[in-house]
Amino acid sequence: MRDKGNLKFDMGVENLTKYFEDFSDFEELLYGIEEFYRDHSLHVFRVYFLGSYLIREKLEGSYSGVEIMDLPTINNLTFNKYIKVSKSEKEAMWCIISLCHDLGYPLQKINNLNEKVSKILKYFGTYNFARLRFSLPLEGTILDRFILEILASKLTKISDDKFKIHIQSKYYTKYSNSYEKLNHGMMSCILLMKNLVYFKETDYKDKLFQKQNSEDISYIIDAQQYLIRREILRAVASHDCEDIYHLKMNNFLFLLIICDEIQEWNRPIFAKLLNMGMTKDKEEKILIKKFSKKKIIIVLELAMDDSDLEKYAKSKIRKFIRLLRSAVDSYKRSFKFRMIIKNSKKLKFDFIYEKPNKNLNLDTESTYKRPIVIKTKDDEKNTDYLEEIIKI
Repeated sequence: MRDKGNLKFDMGVENLTKYFEDFSDFEELLYGIEEFYRDHSLHVFRVYFLGSYLIREKLEGSYSGVEIMDLPTINNLTFNKYIKVSKSEKEAMWCIISLCHDLGYPLQKINNLNEKVSKILKYFGTYNFARLRFSLPLEGTILDRFILEILASKLTKISDDKFKIHIQSKYYTKYSNSYEKLNHGMMSCILLMKNLVYFKETDYKDKLFQKQNSEDISYIIDAQQYLIRREILRAVASHDCEDIYHLKMNNFLFLLIICDEIQEWNRPIFAKLLNMGMTKDKEEKILIKKFSKKKIIIVLELAMDDSDLEKYAKSKIRKFIRLLRSAVDSYKRSFKFRMIIKNSKKLKFDFIYEKPNKNLNLDTESTYKRPIVIKTKDDEKNTDYLEEIIKI
């Protein structure tokens, strides 16, 4: 057990705080190098509050409605009363997940910076420009591999008195791909692991959690702490990894994706602000009509012209098609997903993805219905707009 010390620097919090400050300063540069860049500093706080609202007001009224993956495996043990992740622990988990999910964003934009500088320098004739380069250091690959193994790991019950961790190769492959691309979710995980003592103390490698005597419960507490850390890192790494598909909505992985994708208010694109400014009639409206284990209905009314809205809708719909796609065990997905994207000019896109039919014969019939996308413009409907999205 850890005492409740109050020194921040010895836990790495001070380092992370300084990074937040430096990230905020660096963000001024990002507005200049990327045409469609939007705020990320305030965005993470809005994601936190949005998620807290959804949990408290929509999802069974409290953090008890949020499931921790693999936790039921442990709950079958003799000492299951000790393994429960409390509401306050889940709230702390959501705080770290939401506030830290975009920390790795600057690394993803180094190439954009190089391109902008190179484009300007060419007007000065011959120049010797040393491009900024970043590659993950060789000496850091041991820790990075350790992070990948945690992300891809699963807790498996052996008996009532012992259980162990094993690597799921499908997750390892997907997260490795994110790692190679420098996806900012994965880079955020590396920052957390290298700066916060809490993550450095993750007890994981080829671990067998086993009861030593009749009074021993430490193995359950160790397993609980492993799961909490893995859940935080996996949620952060998954939010920009479309290779990960989702069967349930009441976990931190899917909650972060939803909050990140629909937090559109007060996130104007800088280039648009320069051209037209902000006016009251261009306010963003987000309506969460339903958010339950059986159904999600979200309406986004955005301050975009028709051309930009169509590009935005295509991108957003393609992402959710991938996240909710047919895959191994995907017939277990228990919720219907619907998202309506529109503007004030009578252009609307209605995306509907029904939950799979579990009663069909899996050997002879498809459990999945094709998603439906309806485009409406001036009361004229195109009910087969999905084809336009698929052929992008």
